[in-house]
Amino acid sequence: MTTQPRAAGRVVLTLYVSGASPQSAAAVDTLSRLCDAELPGLVDLDVVDVHDEPELVVRDQILAVPTLIRRLPLPVRRFVGNLDDMQRLSIGLDLRGIRAAAAPAGDGAAEDDPAYS
Repeated sequence: MTTQPRAAGRVVLTLYVSGASPQSAAAVDTLSRLCDAELPGLVDLDVVDVHDEPELVVRDQILAVPTLIRRLPLPVRRFVGNLDDMQRLSIGLDLRGIRAAAAPAGDGAAEDDPAYS
């Protein structure tokens, strides 16, 4: 788990998984591909195995895996269960808004993205 301070303007995600189960592996793969494609270099992703760090499971009240928590930017958002649908996950994480906020003024990158039309 990363404990160093986070830079402003970054996306902070925590993904809770159960070992190397197929669902957990798929969630890690999907989320990694999505972050690399949509917000390269702007995402801090912590992957937590519920068996290795049970104190974090209790702290964050994790009831099922995989569970994804977007800690920053606020508001905090939670996604539980199947994380295979990249478009739905992108919309739920509000990647369009995050990309627009991170883009230089006048870039228009998010507005031109057909995935959000």
